[in-house]
Amino acid sequence: MRTPGTRTPRIARNSGFTLIELVVAMALAAVAAAIALPSLAALIERDRNTEALHRLTVSLALARISAIRQGRPVSVCPSRDGRHCLQEGLWSGGWLVFSDPRRRGEPAAPSAIIEAFEGTGGGLRVSTTPGRSRVTYDALGWSAGSNATFRICSAEGLMLGKVVVNNAGRTRMERPRTATACPG
Repeated sequence: MRTPGTRTPRIARNSGFTLIELVVAMALAAVAAAIALPSLAALIERDRNTEALHRLTVSLALARISAIRQGRPVSVCPSRDGRHCLQEGLWSGGWLVFSDPRRRGEPAAPSAIIEAFEGTGGGLRVSTTPGRSRVTYDALGWSAGSNATFRICSAEGLMLGKVVVNNAGRTRMERPRTATACPG
């Protein structure tokens, strides 16, 4: 029984986590991260591939719109340095969009360059139809010659997608439904 004026001792309460609870929580977090990281890596890789397809499509659309707006030919060509065109159809190092009124296939001056795009990176390989090392749009937005097909391939040699330019200058993207090997 309690006598008046005396206090009952209070039981001390600890708040927080014990070391065992903390270790268990960290182990669960590590397991969850181990499960999620491969999915995250695949998501990042898929986004990089999609970005490469979209960047190329946007570049071609920019060239076509610029040709129509300027009323003179505009070309797109592969480039590593952002100033000069390459003669082969390897676009992984980047590409140029430039005014090409004399159809020289090369920027006449730095001011003729509308946009320079850096390479795709990440081991992606971008190549085009043999014989089509550049695409030129005329003042009406047409792309003379045969259809141009740009293939985007992974470092492992799998086809990730295509960008096809028809003679009317329209572009379309295609993605394979199943794993397909890249030609060449």
